[in-house]
Amino acid sequence: MKSPIDSQAHLKVYPKVATGPASQGVAQKKGNTMRVFTDRFLAGVKPQQRRYQINEPGGLVVVVHPTGRKVFYAIFRRGGKLKKKRIGDVGQISLAEARAICREIAAAEPAYPSVCEPARTVLVEELAADYLRRYARPRKLTWKEDERVLTKYVLPVIGHMPATDVKRRHIHAVLDPLIDAGTLRMAGCVLSIVRKMFNWALERDSYGLEYNPASHITNPDPGRRLSRHLADSEITTFWKWLDTHPRLEPTTIDALRMLLITGQRPQTVLLMTDDQIDGNWWHIPAENMKMRRPHIVYLPGMALDVIERSYARGTRNLFPVCEPRTLARAVKRGLNGARHPLVLPTFTPRDLRRTVATHLGEMGYHDQQIALILGHEKETITGTVYNRAVQWGLRQEMMERWCEKLVKLTTRG
Repeated sequence: MKSPIDSQAHLKVYPKVATGPASQGVAQKKGNTMRVFTDRFLAGVKPQQRRYQINEPGGLVVVVHPTGRKVFYAIFRRGGKLKKKRIGDVGQISLAEARAICREIAAAEPAYPSVCEPARTVLVEELAADYLRRYARPRKLTWKEDERVLTKYVLPVIGHMPATDVKRRHIHAVLDPLIDAGTLRMAGCVLSIVRKMFNWALERDSYGLEYNPASHITNPDPGRRLSRHLADSEITTFWKWLDTHPRLEPTTIDALRMLLITGQRPQTVLLMTDDQIDGNWWHIPAENMKMRRPHIVYLPGMALDVIERSYARGTRNLFPVCEPRTLARAVKRGLNGARHPLVLPTFTPRDLRRTVATHLGEMGYHDQQIALILGHEKETITGTVYNRAVQWGLRQEMMERWCEKLVKLTTRG
């Protein structure tokens, strides 16, 4: 005969109903009832149309079936989940025996067993390696920039320190040389990456951190309002500057043109390969998108001309040996240079994406339609989860209208 401890049963969730009239002395609570059992009380519990359970503090439960059968169960937790183990029928096992067996089960099954690795103290350089491997590389399109910033600016200063010993003064020691050199934007970028790294470690609770040492530090970069876009005349000036600049690499020129034609992010354009092109459609894989979702872009004639020139280079990557910093540096040198100057107010390659969105808005398209071109996430639960329509025709129409305008702007005298 099996021991009551060895026998198990998996019960369904019981309805939250009362166990009987209040005259029986049962404490009425929201959900299942709870009280200290007595033999007299258990004998007086009546069955109902549906089975229900009564709880006693300490984990002992009595399940009452519609047939009148009453069964003892023990409640415990395993791996953070609530479990039940059958003890035996009321009447066949006394209340005292049921409580003793329940205590044995609780002792054998710890309430919250440890399933995670214990908190450990690691060096900042180890934390940075974990952050890049487990978070930045799988989730961030710009993870290489995170790696570069950490390697160049952060690890030489605090990489040898235990992560738990880093204080705000150490973060300031990383930022101060950049601030003193006047590179406020880079200082802000460093602070943002360090803050994210420590937040990630704090969330995992595996590195012994009690707080984020990069929190409550004011960003040294006041930043600029994200409102810069190129007007019609500025687009004409920029395109002619690309046509006439004698020192820019052809790869850089074509990449900047593709940014203005398609409105995609610089990193996404620079990762374009020949196998992503299918006729007039550019199928961008999820790993090349910031939000890690695949995206589709219609390629009008101007974009195909750029791609044809890239094919002539004979490389699978259409824009080889070209990084976002290369594009930004080319534009910055043109804006600040004395030779072959780009006579325009300051802007960056990223502003070309805003330029496309702004001009589409001026054509009468609303934000949700423009989001189809930019690859932005849909705002509603219907759009995010249920509406899977690609809207090929609308994507093509918007890109063709934009390129018709772009042709007029870039060919006028």
